[in-house]
Amino acid sequence: VPDGETPQAFYRRVDEDGDLMIHYSEDPEVFRHSKAAGVDHNTRNRAGRTALMEHALAGRTGIMEVLLQVFGSDGINLQDPRGDTALHLAARGLRNATVTSLLNHGADATVLNKQGWPPLLVLLKTGL
Repeated sequence: VPDGETPQAFYRRVDEDGDLMIHYSEDPEVFRHSKAAGVDHNTRNRAGRTALMEHALAGRTGIMEVLLQVFGSDGINLQDPRGDTALHLAARGLRNATVTSLLNHGADATVLNKQGWPPLLVLLKTGL
């Protein structure tokens, strides 16, 4: 934390894309410090995505699991402006390990996006 700045202000800082550090960080300590600073892990960036969604889309399974351990799985089924959940986004990216991890953490495989597709159909359509 820079001199003169509180941890709360530092970890709640938003960049030009509306991202908090937890949206892109791969450092588990950032998640721990962010939680201690009162950061809401379900905060959305300008794309309408939570940190969990961004990590799922990128296939960062290990760090996504740390985020879930630190903050819990509430919000795991939140939807972005396209109606996609973290599970839809992982499926779209053909991130099989990430899909499995999200399911193991309680992601709902029956949620439909705005196209009316559940995550499995997204996976099948993307993989074809």
